[in-house]
Amino acid sequence: MTNFDCLIRAQLVNGKVKLEAFGLDDKLCPLSLPCELNEDALPDWLKRKLAILMVMPYEPPTKFIPNVGRRIMENVFWVYSGDQTNGYDTGETS
Repeated sequence: MTNFDCLIRAQLVNGKVKLEAFGLDDKLCPLSLPCELNEDALPDWLKRKLAILMVMPYEPPTKFIPNVGRRIMENVFWVYSGDQTNGYDTGETS
């Protein structure tokens, strides 16, 4: 089941990203929202997740990618902010 308490709505507009909390408890979000940032000023975990979502189709119906988010429209995304490792932590010990 997806935890919708930790979603960020991201909209890409002319090299900037408009971010706002989307869900029941915006206090769970790791960023001060709402805000607008240049793409290069985004946290790395958010850049990685947006990069994954940008290659996904945006024609409905779209799919939620666990621990990443969902592409809603061509330039609008719901990004899951609960897991900021984005797959880098495999759980394996080295």
